[in-house]
Amino acid sequence: MRKIIATIAAIGAIGLSGLADEKVGFSKSIQGVLEARCIDCHGPKKQKGDLRLDKKETAFGEIIQAGKSIESELFKRITLPADHEDIMPPKGDPLTKDQIEAIKKWIDEGANWPDGLVLIS
Repeated sequence: MRKIIATIAAIGAIGLSGLADEKVGFSKSIQGVLEARCIDCHGPKKQKGDLRLDKKETAFGEIIQAGKSIESELFKRITLPADHEDIMPPKGDPLTKDQIEAIKKWIDEGANWPDGLVLIS
């Protein structure tokens, strides 16, 4: 019985460690967050702060630095204290811990953004 439990635990641990190694999928984990929480203010209709996050061409650079979440302005803004005047998004609840971690990992993995994809709100 102990061998069975140990085997099940080992298989579970291997399976869970594999999840941590999976790459963050843009369409699965990032696109929905950006569309729901960013594009209304930083998209084709409004560009608060002269910023557009709906297209790769306008989102990358200082805002999203592929491979460098800590240097990316997007990551800096979403991780500010909730009462900070520059936190993003400024209205509603802050992003969840899981959303922030997904964005960090996505940026650090190279910030894959499908060619030609334009986000909508």
